[in-house]
Amino acid sequence: MERIVVCDIDGVVCLMDDQPRPSVSTILRELQRHMPLVFVTFRHHDRYLDTMNWLQAQQFNVRNLIMRGRSARPLTFKRETLEWLMLDFEIGLFFEDDPDVCRMARELAVPTVYVPYGEQ
Repeated sequence: MERIVVCDIDGVVCLMDDQPRPSVSTILRELQRHMPLVFVTFRHHDRYLDTMNWLQAQQFNVRNLIMRGRSARPLTFKRETLEWLMLDFEIGLFFEDDPDVCRMARELAVPTVYVPYGEQ
């Protein structure tokens, strides 16, 4: 099974106004040399092109960008997305800034990196 890195966007690779977080970006650019990057965000899918362009401008090789459709809660959306990804991939690492989502991912046995919001 192919190993992937799954990463949230807001609060993890960028802060307010799409300001990149250099420390996390550097780690992800190194990891993408070994595992494809899949970004999972609660941003609405109508921001797909802007988000994809931003990720590519940050030099990420995006395997997939998964955005919410009608899902009401970030925790539900991310749980369903991780479970779906686990059908076809081994998740090597999951980067997330929401402690509740991190706990849920760990319950699914997904190796999780908690990235506190606001730190560079």
